Amino acid sequence: MVAAIDSQLNVACDPDTNGYASVLATGGTAPYTYAWSNGGSMISTNTLDTGAYMVTVTDALGCTQEAGDTIIAIDSIVPTVLTQNIMVYLDSSGVAMIDVMSIDSGSFDNCVVDTMYLDTNMFDCNAIGMNTVVLTVVDAVGNMASASAMVTVADTLAPVLMVQDVTIFLDANGNATLTAIDVDNGSMDNCGIDSMTVDLSSFTCNDLGTAPVIVTAVDGSGNSSMASVVVTIADNMAPMMVANDLTIYLDSTGNGSISMSAVNAGSSDNCDMFMMLSDSLFTCSDEGNNMVALIGTDLSGNIGVDSFMVTVIDTHNQIAAITGFMEREQGAVVDYMVDSVAGATYEWTVTNGTGVANGSMITVTWNADTTMGSLEVIQTTSLGCADTASNMITLWALGADDAIEAGMMIFPNPTRGEITLRSLAIGYHDLTVYDMVGNKVLELKSAEFGSDYKMDLSKLAKGQYHLVIRGAQQAVYSIVVQ
Repeated sequence: MVAAIDSQLNVACDPDTNGYASVLATGGTAPYTYAWSNGGSMISTNTLDTGAYMVTVTDALGCTQEAGDTIIAIDSIVPTVLTQNIMVYLDSSGVAMIDVMSIDSGSFDNCVVDTMYLDTNMFDCNAIGMNTVVLTVVDAVGNMASASAMVTVADTLAPVLMVQDVTIFLDANGNATLTAIDVDNGSMDNCGIDSMTVDLSSFTCNDLGTAPVIVTAVDGSGNSSMASVVVTIADNMAPMMVANDLTIYLDSTGNGSISMSAVNAGSSDNCDMFMMLSDSLFTCSDEGNNMVALIGTDLSGNIGVDSFMVTVIDTHNQIAAITGFMEREQGAVVDYMVDSVAGATYEWTVTNGTGVANGSMITVTWNADTTMGSLEVIQTTSLGCADTASNMITLWALGADDAIEAGMMIFPNPTRGEITLRSLAIGYHDLTVYDMVGNKVLELKSAEFGSDYKMDLSKLAKGQYHLVIRGAQQAVYSIVVQ
């Protein structure tokens, strides 16, 4: 006996149950009985879904034979894919996600849709704008179809501004520039800040102090944020002071002054400044060199200083030279004087002698045991102007005893015109004759001494004189011309 499936009907879809199969038995002894694996007992069975089915055929003699059949789904129809365009928005991290359900707009299949998927589901800042995505639908037997949709990616989050108050300093030209970088303190955006600006960027000396400034940040999508900061405009540059040294002459009242225009030699500051002098008025008490300061103070309190010298000269209240005998014998009594100025006082100082002063005159008795004395007088005018004159006085031992001890004789003395100097010392000597008020009346340089040296005094008027000898021998003594 032979049993074989002689006909079948496959299903259109899985899991449809409209499949059909029948078996044909030959060569056996009829009647036949049938036992299908799905429980059927007829020559054919229906309401089959996809799968494998077995049938056992038994003839009248009890002989059996099996046959098998497989019902398959015969589906060649691809799914119908329906999509929709959507807009998505980037989050604070700059990312947007989509899923199948956001793109699918009712896709279907004649049988059953098994799976759906997208070619991309994540977008970042680089995808801002319109993007094409593909939705693919697969049915149970693997038929698939795809369709595209437009995903518009947008960024609507404004930048997060983080700013700080700042201080900027004027430069040497009195200018300062502010940039957004100066006030930024970590501003951020999910897709990055495209530009950051300030509404005020240039400042001058006129802006010293504080100024409110608006900071604006814009991202690539045009989203913007604004914040306000306080900018302090400061000047920390001290004025550059340049001064001239000056010489001034006191007037007849003992006063003098200097002006800013004469002192200033090109001082400058990046902003405005006020200039002043530490001293501008001078009197007799300032005669000589005086250190003065040119001081500049700008609008911010910065201070610049340049010191300069003011030489004060008094030509109206000068003291005259001391007159009197500047070389005399020890113990001499000599009158000295200066020209008297009306209303002035005089203060005399004597060294190695004693003096009796009377205004601009003094009578000095020089000590008998010294070879040098000094004389000083301070003249103070009625204006308070003081000036000083001084002289050193040379004092020599005087008398015949000194000349003898020096090995020298002078004769005749008194004389009518010529004297002889007899010396034991050979050499050159200077001979000077003074009258009794200290005036030099005769001088011989490098007179050569031998045993006798003759000196002509015939041109001198009658009277008493002092002869001063300087050289290898030193002596001073009086001679009389008759």
